[in-house]
Amino acid sequence: MRSPAADRVLDAVRRRLQTQRNADALRRTAWLTIVVAAIAVTLHAFVRPVALVEVAVAVGAVWSFAGLSAVLRPVDPRDCAAWADRHLDGACAYGTYLERRDGPALSPGVERQFGASLEQLAQGAADRLRALPVEANFRKPLA
Repeated sequence: MRSPAADRVLDAVRRRLQTQRNADALRRTAWLTIVVAAIAVTLHAFVRPVALVEVAVAVGAVWSFAGLSAVLRPVDPRDCAAWADRHLDGACAYGTYLERRDGPALSPGVERQFGASLEQLAQGAADRLRALPVEANFRKPLA
């Protein structure tokens, strides 16, 4: 059983979760940059002079690792379905759809009824998803 509307909602949720994951990685990396800078200042003041190149290499390594980890970890479709069920009033419909999407067909009446209710649910979910704000919260560490 395939539902184009539910697939569109799950794809939009996947993009949103990936954006949120990237924002989280950016925020954590900005805080780690502050920690690296504090360590460099402490080392420079009390142990030995620290060259700017050394600090730049450490910060570059932190940002490279964070960028790669955000890109190389794709969002699991089950996470998308669970998020949609929780935040878009799915009441387990998206999780059930994901389980049944490529599985064996249900009885025609049940499948038709589930498909119709899923289509109706997905139409309202797209509007609710657009209305939800994306919370990045990375201005403090970048400042």
